[in-house]
Amino acid sequence: MAAVVCGSDGVRYEGRAGRLGVEDGAGAVGPDTVLRIPSMTKALVSVGALGLERDAIELDQPVLPIIWTAPRRRASSVPRCPS
Repeated sequence: MAAVVCGSDGVRYEGRAGRLGVEDGAGAVGPDTVLRIPSMTKALVSVGALGLERDAIELDQPVLPIIWTAPRRRASSVPRCPS
């Protein structure tokens, strides 16, 4: 497991725990470990709910303009917090 919390001032928390496998001698999760993300549904719905709560978006607002203005990243790039 790995987690990073970003704020406007940069990284506020960075942590990781766990092993890379169940077999004996499996290495520990490190800062450059690429992890699979099996389901992002809950995270995406949570972000949408927060946007509604903060009046940042409207319930009937088209989503494509929001998606198309989001910064693009290659799938292999590692997200970084603002510095």
